Order: sequence, then structure tokens, then C-alpha cells
Amino acid sequence: MVDPMNQGMIERTYLSILFFNPERLLEEQPVQLFEFPSHQKVLELMKRALEPDRKLNMGKLAEHPIEFEDLTLIMDLYVSGVQYEHYRAILMDRMKLRTLEHYMSLTKAGKMSLEGFVEKANNALKLVDAPPKQKTPEELAQMLTSKKSRLNFSRFQLFSKYLPIQEHTLTTIAAFTSRGKSAFALNLAHDLARGGRRVMYYNLEMTEEGIWRRLVEIDLQMRVSEIEAIQPGTPDYERIKKSMDYNGKFVVLNGTTDAESIRNQVIRESEEPVVFVDHVSYLRGAFGLKERERISESMKILNSIAKDGKATVFVLAQINRQGENEGNLSNLYGSSAIEQDSDNVIILDPDEDELQPDGRAKPELKMLAKAQKVRGGAKGTIKFLFRKPTQTFVERV
Repeated sequence: MVDPMNQGMIERTYLSILFFNPERLLEEQPVQLFEFPSHQKVLELMKRALEPDRKLNMGKLAEHPIEFEDLTLIMDLYVSGVQYEHYRAILMDRMKLRTLEHYMSLTKAGKMSLEGFVEKANNALKLVDAPPKQKTPEELAQMLTSKKSRLNFSRFQLFSKYLPIQEHTLTTIAAFTSRGKSAFALNLAHDLARGGRRVMYYNLEMTEEGIWRRLVEIDLQMRVSEIEAIQPGTPDYERIKKSMDYNGKFVVLNGTTDAESIRNQVIRESEEPVVFVDHVSYLRGAFGLKERERISESMKILNSIAKDGKATVFVLAQINRQGENEGNLSNLYGSSAIEQDSDNVIILDPDEDELQPDGRAKPELKMLAKAQKVRGGAKGTIKFLFRKPTQTFVERV
């Protein structure tokens, strides 16, 4: 006999997958898959709320408060859509088992002959799940042409052309300490947000004030000393206020400390975001995991966010110093997990000596963004100039 608690969790998990992947509702979804009547009602409600664009109408869902309350609990059980077939197979097998038990009880009660039981049982065991709905050539063509398949950068034309970042991929940006990986990521994030993309910047290293100060430096080309000297009520103060208005397209998230929380926040976004995680080594994992295991767990979750089509993800990672001055995949901290779960790996390295003859750091440094791994594309290198006083990266030929 199936444990009802276990059955209930499996049914709720399957409903959660359907909620976050509503196009699956177009496939055959018999209510008999569910043993619990409350779950059958939720399924029927989602079917009625499915719009022609394959999205759920939240207004229609909210019109049924009892089922909607059950649905809000189900929404917290986000499971990757790649698990759909797994959970569906479990429910199909259990539906067949319940059907056989029902026929058996009828036979024992004398309401069905033995011959009738054998026939019904054979039919039940032959139940074949409907094959997955395949996209038509027209649907496939629309999928490839109806939305941009690459991120659009306006300030970084060479980067967009020669190191294109595909939507729904995970890209790792790596560098040695203090070589500008956070500044580079913020330049990309700033450019995307100014271009109208929703950006979620998960900040695990700096203060929120530090992130916004860097964004103002990038946006207005102002140094920290110049920003701190500005007085309220002045024209420059109004410029800063205007600079920090991204029309809701840029959000800095402090306090999120694990990849699962990031996933739960991202899937609730009404607009598909570009996610930056700064950086992966600071994400917490399950209790008792070693640091490399924790990084591996976090990378797999972040990769699933991208592969499920919920976001395009950038992850920042640290390179270990092992007597080398140039970064490569082998000395990435947690390299095997990062390399395996990343679609792209970009390593930042200086293109010149970092120090002036007097030993001080150069205020402007020639940098290289080297694509060490590009899934489905060619490796390449883009030259940048890193203007440290304003935290700005600009392309150079």
C-alpha cells in the first residue's frame, strides 16, 4: 500500500512542475493521476486558467480561493522541469495499481467475474502514457525566431560579436583576487539594465551601498571622492538620483545565501531576468558538505535555472594562485564542478604589468577577457581597458 503522505508529496510536486511549466497542461493530464480530490481540483483549475499563449491567468486562479490556497503551497515546491517525466511515470504506475486494486475488490465482493477481472486487469496493465507532445516545425521556427537568442550589449559590441552569450546559459567570470571581476560583471549588468533587461544582482561580497556606488561611478564616470563631496539639493545630487533610477530593471539582493533561495526567487519573476551571482564560493549548501561539494551543489542548481529557461545566469568565481600569473580552467577554485556546469567560462587577465615603475598600481589597466570554454562556439579573446577610478571597462581594438 502506498504511503498517503508520500503520495501527497509526489502529487504536489507534479502539480508544481505543471504550474511552472504550464505548456505541459496541453498534454494529456487525466485527473485520475491524482488520488487526492483536492489535487484533482487544482489540476482542473490550472487547465481552465491556461491562456492561448501557454501562460496561466493568475486572475482566473485567484477566483477560486480554496484551490488557490492549495496552489500557493504547491508553488513553494519548485522542482526542475527536467523531472517531469520521472514524476509522471510514478503517478502513472500508481494509477494503474489503484485501478487493479479497485477491480480486485469488485471481484472479491462478487460484483465482477474472474474472467471479467482478468480482462479488466490486462487492459489496465496495457495503459500506455500518451507520448510527449512534440513541437511542430512552425512552433520550432517561432521558438528560434520570436525572441533574441543572444544577450544584447550596447556598450560592448566586440564582446557581443566575438564572445556571444546565448540566452538560458550559465557563464562563469573568473579572475585572481582584485583583478576586476566584480567590476566587469557590474559593467555587463549595468549595460543590460540600461538596455531594458531585468537584472537581479546577488551580492554576497560587498555591501549594498558599495554596489550602488560602483554603478554610479560607471554611469556618471565619477570617482568616489567626487560622489562623496556632493551635497543634497545640488544639480550633481539630482544627477545621482536620476542615475540610480533603472525603472525597476535593476535589483540588488543582499542576504540571499544559498542557490536554492535564488532559484525560488527567480521563478517568481514575471519577466525573465539576467542573474548575476557574486560570487559562487560564498553560497551556502547542505549541512556537512565540504567546500568543493558545496560549490558543485550550487553550480548544479544555478545551471538548472538556466536550462529550465527561467533566466540567463552569470556566476563569479575565484582563481587560486599556484605560482602562475595567468588564469586557466585548471586553477579555478572548484574547477571540475564549475567547468562541467558552465556553458561558458571567461577568465580576466591583465595584458600588461599591473604596477607602475614606482610600485603603485596603475589607475588604468589593459585587460583581456579570454573565453576558455564556449559551449557551441569558438574560443576567443576581447581586449578591454579597466579604468579603476570609475570602475569602468571599455573595449579596445
